[in-house]
Amino acid sequence: MAKSRKTTEVKKLVEMANNMILNSTDDSIGYRQGIMLFIENILHETGNYNGFGYLSLNDLQKAHSEYKIPGINDPNDEYEERFKNTDRTRVHYYIS
Repeated sequence: MAKSRKTTEVKKLVEMANNMILNSTDDSIGYRQGIMLFIENILHETGNYNGFGYLSLNDLQKAHSEYKIPGINDPNDEYEERFKNTDRTRVHYYIS
C-alpha cells in the first residue's frame, strides 16, 4: 500500500499561527514566542516573509478570549506611548 503524501500551504500555516497568537491568553508569552519562531522560520525558508504588524486593541476585539494586552497602542501616539504596557508577542504575520 503506497503512502499518500500530504502537504499544507504556507498561507494556511500563517493563518493558523495568526489565529493562535490572536486567541492566546495574556500570560501565554512563551507559547506565542514559539509560534513566532516556527512561522518566521517557515516564511524565511520558503521566501514568503513579508513582515508583521503588532496587534492593536481594535484587532484584539476579534479574539475569542477576554485577554486584551495589545502589541501596540494607538499608532498615532508618540513612539514611547505606542509600546507602553504592551506585549510585543501580540503580532500578525503577512505573507508575500
